Parts: sequence; C-alpha cells; structure tokens
Amino acid sequence: MVSIRDRVFLVFGSNFSQRQKIIETLKHRILKKKAASINTLIFYGKEVKLKDLQEKILTSSFDGIKILIIKNFSELPPPVRIYLLNNFNKLWTNNYIIFESDKEYRFLQGNKKIASDKFFSLIFKNSQVFRVSSSEKKVSIEDFMAALRKNDLDSSLYVLENIFEGTSKDKSIAPLIIGILVKKFSYPDLNAFNKEKCFEYLWEADRAIKTKGHDARLIIETLLIKLFTSASALSN
Repeated sequence: MVSIRDRVFLVFGSNFSQRQKIIETLKHRILKKKAASINTLIFYGKEVKLKDLQEKILTSSFDGIKILIIKNFSELPPPVRIYLLNNFNKLWTNNYIIFESDKEYRFLQGNKKIASDKFFSLIFKNSQVFRVSSSEKKVSIEDFMAALRKNDLDSSLYVLENIFEGTSKDKSIAPLIIGILVKKFSYPDLNAFNKEKCFEYLWEADRAIKTKGHDARLIIETLLIKLFTSASALSN
C-alpha cells in the first residue's frame, strides 16, 4: 500500500543548488518506480491563481500521474491553500507533490501564522522532509548558458530562478536573458515553422515585460518552456 510519505515531500533551505539536487534525485527516484516518463507541473507560491491551478491539475489528470512542484509554498494565497487542503487526499493519491521553500525549516515551524494554518500543519505532519545546508555557491549567466548548451530545461529553469532571486532589482537582466535566448533558438537546425514560433514567443515575452510591466521572471520561465517544447517538436 502506498504511503503518503512516498508521495509528498518537503524541501527546505537557502542553498539553491542543494535544493535542486534533492528535487532531481526525487524525480529520478519516482521515474524508476514508474518506469516511464512523467510530466512535471511547476507552481510559484504567491503567483498561483486558483483557477489556473485547478485547470492544470484537471487537464493533467487525463494524462496519468504527474509531479507537482510548488515553490515557496509558504506564500500560497488563502484560496489556493483551502483548495489544496480540501483535495489533498485525492491529489497525493494521484500525483507526487514536492513542496519547496528557500526558508529554513525552523523558521517556518516557528512562524505562528504558518503553524496555525490547517494546510501547512497537514503537510508538515505528513510529508517526507529534506533539509539542506545554508552554504551556497552563487550561479551566474554563464551557468545558465551552459545549461542551455546542454539542452537541459530543468537545470536552465533552476539556474534562471536563482539568477532572478539574486538580481531582483536589476532591470537589465531580463533583456540580457532574452538576447541569449534569441541566439540559442535561431540556430539553423530549426525549420521555418519552428523558428517562426520561437521568435513569436520571444517577441510576446519581450513585449509583456517592456510594455505591459509583467513579472519578468515568470514571463521568461514560461517562455523557456515554450521554446524548448517548440524546438523539441522538430526532433520527435
């Protein structure tokens, strides 16, 4: 019989690279158990919209078990927490759930607001917990470019997230990253259709950041997934 701790995990700590390693290890462990590829859905704390979460989980339910990664879970809006609380048994039974936070374990447990919340209490009590050390090597644009050269989407996303965490007030970082992506996804191997789609995604992202003022990190991370999906369609 499957235990809840075989399906639900908490990953804590300020060390970004160590959190990534733990999550990748968990994903590999899950893949070995299922002996097949499993899609991953990523949600970002306070940015999660209830309707979007419900639609993605409902859509993904038709494709079988998924890995749900919820970053900065302590910042989830109240309506999302209530939904997750009310549907928790169904969610963990049908999926794997990884709750991630850059906060220390003791800090979250000692926070009265978090400790008194029914949803947080539930996952603290029933999850398999992983804590990482506080020391961390900073990542750079070069690390992001190296991940892109390897066509490693997961590493690219994690490095990108850490870059934005460390340069949240640097307005030049978004145009720099989009410029790197333009070079990456204009390579000759892409056919005309795929290349056109990639440049359409790049233009939409650039416009959303510059003229609409949308969150640069969220826009670029979504852009990266679209670009990899469009490019990979060529080789399938």
